[in-house]
Amino acid sequence: MRRHLLSLLFAVIPFTWTAAAQDAGAALAEARQHIAKKDYGKAASILEPAVQSAESISDPTTRGQALAAVHFYAAVAYSGAQDDPKAETHLKEYLRLTPNARAVDPAKYDKRFVALFERLTSDGNAEPGFENYYPGFGTFEAPATNTPPDVFGPNPALLLIGSKAEQKEFRALTAALEREKFIEDFWTRRDPTPGTPENEFRTTFLRRVAFADKNFATRDVLGSMSDRGRVFILLGEPAYVRRRPIMREDRIVVADNALINGTIEQWVYRREQLPMKLAKERVTYRFVTQEGIGEAVLQKQEDAFAMQALAVAANPKQ
Repeated sequence: MRRHLLSLLFAVIPFTWTAAAQDAGAALAEARQHIAKKDYGKAASILEPAVQSAESISDPTTRGQALAAVHFYAAVAYSGAQDDPKAETHLKEYLRLTPNARAVDPAKYDKRFVALFERLTSDGNAEPGFENYYPGFGTFEAPATNTPPDVFGPNPALLLIGSKAEQKEFRALTAALEREKFIEDFWTRRDPTPGTPENEFRTTFLRRVAFADKNFATRDVLGSMSDRGRVFILLGEPAYVRRRPIMREDRIVVADNALINGTIEQWVYRREQLPMKLAKERVTYRFVTQEGIGEAVLQKQEDAFAMQALAVAANPKQ
């Protein structure tokens, strides 16, 4: 865990002037006094309602920091009271809010809590999966349709996995029947098991498109045409997802004097999930929602390997 993280989280709360922040800060101060005296039950009873106070803080950055601190100390309190289920619930929430936390000082906390922390942060157990944020893909089925594709509407397949030559050829076709035949040939060329009734690649692709349209649409863009949609359709479900407020240290470039009040959503893919050999263990895609930037905008300049993985998934023969 980053040095002094918890003290910084605690320090930020009393200096915000909303009543909710003051309530959360006061509860933390009182609860920590009881924890120091090993009066864990009293500390837990103070921190439970403090969660609601923290959740009602209007500023997203302060809210995230306050919630992380409250959940952490609630986990300490419940662990000290030997209520492991509640301690685990609060610690998991803390780890969701602070995904970079990886260690806790064993000299400051009792062995029971340290063991719980180490268990939850080992082998990626603390990382929330894709299902936590976008449930239902495991049983999701693309809507059945008996109508031919809209050959003059947006075509996610052509835009995401079509070669430049294919895109140029398709644009040159003006008759509906010609475009329908082109689309059928397009999928036939990508059929991994020619001669069988089903084109598994097409089925998987269209299922992802339908799920993306349902879950990743923004005010201006179809879900399948959004940045999250593109990554999901090409690579499938990430190993885990992190979502948190933007922090100053994230170095997100915004307009001068703009209020930084947005969020960052990170999708992490392990090496074995990618369509290419990779020396590093994982790649990360960061989607930023921030006034002046947009909604869930992929930060393309941050990881060259991540962009290469998308290019290979779009056209594996290149």
